[in-house]
Amino acid sequence: MKISVIVPVYNTTEYVDRCITALLGQNYPASDYEIIAVDNGSTDDSRDRLARYPVTLVRESKRGSYAARNAGIGVASGSILAFTDSDCAPHTDWLRTIEDSLQAPGCLVVQGKRRLASTSSLLQAINTYEFTKDEFTLNGNNALKYYGYTNNMGMHRQAYERFGPFVERDRGADTIFVRSVVDGESCDAVSYNPEMVVDHLEMNRFRDYLKKMFIYGRSRKRYRHLKVTEALDLSDRVRIFHAVIRNSNYSLLQTTAFAIAMACSMLAWQAGSLAGALENLGRGKK
Repeated sequence: MKISVIVPVYNTTEYVDRCITALLGQNYPASDYEIIAVDNGSTDDSRDRLARYPVTLVRESKRGSYAARNAGIGVASGSILAFTDSDCAPHTDWLRTIEDSLQAPGCLVVQGKRRLASTSSLLQAINTYEFTKDEFTLNGNNALKYYGYTNNMGMHRQAYERFGPFVERDRGADTIFVRSVVDGESCDAVSYNPEMVVDHLEMNRFRDYLKKMFIYGRSRKRYRHLKVTEALDLSDRVRIFHAVIRNSNYSLLQTTAFAIAMACSMLAWQAGSLAGALENLGRGKK
């Protein structure tokens, strides 16, 4: 088996069929990859839906997507591990792109493009901003700014064996893992490939995006005692914003709406950071 795809599942009945169908429809030899779905205690009919497909179904009672991923890897046989979420739908060339990317000398981990589901002009602008941010950061040489996301990640099994398992916490273990790889090797060990695409089916409203920004800010503060990361500063974000504007044919109204949306997202991220810092104080963590 060349590739093992690990998908944690928890109460995503609305999306799980599209996820598994997309994985089964890869333009990659069916005999060369396996799909391991890890039910993490779903109370809806997600598990029943998974039983309809030719996937390996694992149950993990310990709550948390990283505990589920570790459990899935425990039964995986592939030399390459690929990760996505049950509310995501990878494009048909996803596995082939992961394999090709990991053939680059020294590359241990690859991450790709995550597209928001909505076709609204505002969320498409946010899409472009996020693509540009990921490429700017994950092709850079500042290890402290690297981050991870297991809804679109591939790695050599040896990377997991050396730097894993995932820390079993509610959020942020993907960034902790990626930072461990970069710290143990170099920035070249983690790459970004914009051709490696998944559609994030759950993210179809602006408020969903703001909620995610709050969660990311909160998570970063809560895991800082395990791995310190450096956030993009204002000049980085302005540079990325200008790059999006330069490469897009936005009207003045669209540009203004985009600027306001980015300001709101920064406020949501800062609010999450504050919430995480307060939680750390309550737990006595620095």
